[in-house]
Amino acid sequence: MLNRSHWMAIGGVVFAGVVVAAVPLVQRASATVPAVAAEPAPTTSKPHPAASLAAAPACAACGTVVDVHAVMVGGNTSGVGGITGGVLGAVVGHQFGGGNGKTLASIAGAVGGAVAGNAVERNMKRHTRYDVVVRMADGRRETVSYDNLPPFRTGEAVRLEGGSLRAASA
Repeated sequence: MLNRSHWMAIGGVVFAGVVVAAVPLVQRASATVPAVAAEPAPTTSKPHPAASLAAAPACAACGTVVDVHAVMVGGNTSGVGGITGGVLGAVVGHQFGGGNGKTLASIAGAVGGAVAGNAVERNMKRHTRYDVVVRMADGRRETVSYDNLPPFRTGEAVRLEGGSLRAASA
């Protein structure tokens, strides 16, 4: 028979698993983006065909940076965190109760530990990717992703070469 302290222990293990699983959501909501100069949103209207003939772009691979923003990329889990958390949770849960209560506490600890371990592993493997959005001379938009903070800022003239951006030469 489970008494009050057993149920409190089981509730504590489950609560800990829920709290650890919620940490990535709170961190994602509070992630900071590096400061970049803002530019008004571009219009979606296409230039008149006659205007594009009259003013043919001097460089088809040239453009202007319109946005640089950070993107949090979630890590993949291998299962090691979940297994480790489950084993540790079962060991801790086994310390409570007797008979069926001990079994129930072990199961609850294993489940809570597995959820918490999986969340911790996912959190540890997260990283930030930086997307640079460029408005090309012909009006189309290209996005180039970087693993580190790129040297480009909003309004800067760039050239797209082989999937990478280079500062446009004057």
